[in-house]
Amino acid sequence: MIKRIWIGIWIFGCCVTLARAQTSNSLAVSALPAYNWLKYHKADVQSTGDFDLGLGLTFRRQFHKNWQFAIGVNYRKYSGSMDYNGLRDSVHIIDPSEGHKYYLYQIFNSSETQSLTCIEPNIRLEYVQTLSSAVDFIVGVGLVYGINIAENNQMTSGSYRRYAWFYENNNIIENLPSMNLTTYSDFLNPLQGTTFKHSLSALGEIGFRFNLSAKGQIFTLLNLQMSLLNIQAKQDVFTHHQSYSGIAASDIPQGVRAVSAGIEIGLSYRFVKTKKRPAMLGVHCPW
Repeated sequence: MIKRIWIGIWIFGCCVTLARAQTSNSLAVSALPAYNWLKYHKADVQSTGDFDLGLGLTFRRQFHKNWQFAIGVNYRKYSGSMDYNGLRDSVHIIDPSEGHKYYLYQIFNSSETQSLTCIEPNIRLEYVQTLSSAVDFIVGVGLVYGINIAENNQMTSGSYRRYAWFYENNNIIENLPSMNLTTYSDFLNPLQGTTFKHSLSALGEIGFRFNLSAKGQIFTLLNLQMSLLNIQAKQDVFTHHQSYSGIAASDIPQGVRAVSAGIEIGLSYRFVKTKKRPAMLGVHCPW
C-alpha cells in the first residue's frame, strides 16, 4: 500500500514539475559521500555503518523566487557491521519426536556485516534565499522511497559454538553435527528470501548554491536521511535449534532502519531562455 501511494506521489510530482516548463528549470548530477548505516533499534546491541559514495540525478523547477520543487533518483549503499565479543545466548528446547528436553547455547566470537544497495526515487521542497548575485542559501525537506536492488549478509571472521545441556541427566553435548551442535564459521541453514524490505525515509538538507554563470551552478548540501519504518523483513529466533541466519535476520535487533548522513556535491545546468534584443529601427532624416 505504501509503495503504491509513494509511486503515485512521485509520478504526480514528475508531471507537475515537467509541465509548463519555465526558464528556471535545472538538471543536476551529484556525488553523495555519506556515512550510511543499518541501525538496529535495540540500544544495547548496535551495529556500525560505513562511508560510501553514492550518485544522484535531480530535476528542479523554481516556481517562485524563494521556492523550488525537486524530483530525483539516488543510488546508495547502506552497511551494518556487528562484532561479537563473547556474546552468549540460550533457548529451552523440547524435542517432540524424541522427547528430549535441553537448553541450547550459542557462544559467539565472530563478526558479521550486512549491506543494502538501493535505488531511491525522491521528492523535495526547497526554500531558496539569494545572499548575493553569486550565492544562494538552500534548505529543504523531502521523502525518499528506497528500492532494495541488492543485499549481502555474511560472517566476515571468527566462529560461534553451539552445544546442548540435557539437564534431566546433567549431560552436556558439544560436538554432534546431526543436532547442529559443533563450531561454525558461517551461517547455519539460513532462511531464504530478502533480509530487508523497501523503505520510506524522511530527508532534510541545508547548504549553498554558487552561480558560476547564467546557466552553470555548483552546490553543496548537508543532508540527513532516515527510514520512517522498520525495514527488517525477517525476525527469526536468534538461537534456533535448526538454523542461524545472522543477526540482521533475527529478533535481536528488534527492527532496523536505514540512516544516511553526508554531503551532496553537484553540478547543475539551468535551462535559461536567452531573450533577443529588439532590432533598432533606422530613421532617415531629410535634413
